[in-house]
Amino acid sequence: MAREEDYEEEVEQKRRPKYGATDIRRYTQHSGRAREFTWTRLAFLLFVFALLTIAVYGYYYIQSPQGLIFITNVQVKLREYNPFNLIEKWLERAQDIGNVYGATANSTSSEKGIVFKDFKLVGSEQIPQGAPAYVRYDVRIINDFLRRVPVKLYCGIRDKDIQLELRPSDTIQLSGSRVTEEARCYIDGEITRQLEGSQEIVGRISFPYKTENVGLNVYFVSDAVYNELREGEDFFSHYGISESNPVRPLYNGEPVEIGIGVSSENLQPVVLREGVSPLVGITLRNSWDGRVVALYDLKLQLPEGVEINKDLSQNPNLLCPFEEQPNARNEYGIASHLKNSITIDPGRSHTFECWLNAIDVLEPGTPYTKRQYKVSAEYEYESRNRTATLLVRSLG
Repeated sequence: MAREEDYEEEVEQKRRPKYGATDIRRYTQHSGRAREFTWTRLAFLLFVFALLTIAVYGYYYIQSPQGLIFITNVQVKLREYNPFNLIEKWLERAQDIGNVYGATANSTSSEKGIVFKDFKLVGSEQIPQGAPAYVRYDVRIINDFLRRVPVKLYCGIRDKDIQLELRPSDTIQLSGSRVTEEARCYIDGEITRQLEGSQEIVGRISFPYKTENVGLNVYFVSDAVYNELREGEDFFSHYGISESNPVRPLYNGEPVEIGIGVSSENLQPVVLREGVSPLVGITLRNSWDGRVVALYDLKLQLPEGVEINKDLSQNPNLLCPFEEQPNARNEYGIASHLKNSITIDPGRSHTFECWLNAIDVLEPGTPYTKRQYKVSAEYEYESRNRTATLLVRSLG
């Protein structure tokens, strides 16, 4: 009996709550699983609250003037780096078939020429309808010294056929070295009266420029001298010449890089053999992010004893564009009917090739003769567009 009573008492104790009715611990005890569930739910609620807060703030920010300007600026950047546009550019570059001659970049220089540094509104980015606005051009000469270069300015409103005024004029004269000259795009109050909301003001510049006296060292040898080299022996090492293949001209950072070569593989020396004509190749590569809108002139200066083979080259033509008769410096210029007919888009190149006659270029009594080909190009270069965002507030 005692055992049965003890057993019943033990069962009764298990049924009773661990804590009394007035003990708070009775109501605050949870299992680890329940506690984990509570914290997970709390974290989720906090996350939802944060998302709602960001959404509400974002909505009101986008409706604000600063938000409208921000959205327009983002659209400009997305348009500039559109992946479909990049793919199209890659496909266009793949069309540059044939020989392409390069240059070696000068490690001591960066860009050299005229740059469109900045295009910003003067004063507030927000104006009421009917108020005038100015956008400032920041145009600079970098790493060069120039005299009275006429820089043409353009200014317009994207997707609108509205003529904007340029002050002091649509052409400014730049001179000097590393200077800044500011010009203004003026948006008249009568024009802003017709506008409402965020507007993209588009500006660009164009200027004439020369990439001058780009030289390629050329080593000429006779067939007999070249055949004296052992099989696989390097010409430059054999004669202690500091240069090595491929020999390239130097590029100093101008808008257009000029590459010059003597064969499709651009290997030297140039071996003069009977019945074989040497070659000169010239590549104009657009190395900046603007556009060559016109090639005004292209000059090729050959050393004494070397001339263009007119019959093989069929010049002047678009591949070998030079006038038939060189000047006293043995310098050929582009034929007049081919001037201004060549444009080069960003990242693209244009190659010219001419067959040559090397009649009396070899110096007697020496194993090789070193001479130089020189090329200069004069062109009109147009910068890429820059955009300033103007917010025109309605008066209604």
